[in-house]
Amino acid sequence: MINNRFNVVYTLLCVVILWVGLDLIFEYLYIDKTMSKEMREQINKVKNFGQFLNENINKVKRIVVDNSVPITNNTNILKWLVDCQTNSYRNNQKNLSQNLLKELEETFGCSNKSLRLEFMTKVWILEYNGLTFNVFTAKGKGTSIEICGYDYEDIRTGTNEEEIIKFLEELHRLINVGG
Repeated sequence: MINNRFNVVYTLLCVVILWVGLDLIFEYLYIDKTMSKEMREQINKVKNFGQFLNENINKVKRIVVDNSVPITNNTNILKWLVDCQTNSYRNNQKNLSQNLLKELEETFGCSNKSLRLEFMTKVWILEYNGLTFNVFTAKGKGTSIEICGYDYEDIRTGTNEEEIIKFLEELHRLINVGG
């Protein structure tokens, strides 16, 4: 029993030492200009790539989920989502109705909040051109997008319909960049 604990601790210690060593070697090469200027610029581009990709959509840094209404209460937005879903299947892409847990985490980082509803649901609070959206996704359920600060009548009558569709287009592009 003691031998097993020692082996586990020893293995973890070796991994940490290896990781720190590789990190120090990389920093030495990077900082001491052993790498060319072009290589350092390429590394910086990769580090900033995620920020570049979603410069139009920003994750709100709070955990309070505002009341929101589904954007699908508008016939034009619903038609856009259905057409997008059809084209996504045809082009072997992700669509905005399926489970996007992995894609949203890769694009925006950890969710703002986890809710225990019918399914364990993750929520991202995203802003686009002054509009705030709650994006809910859950394994086995899919994704639902709602807009904050509007009521059902606002959505039904088409308030900011074009901006909402632009948000959906941008979000669709972002989740398919890696795929």
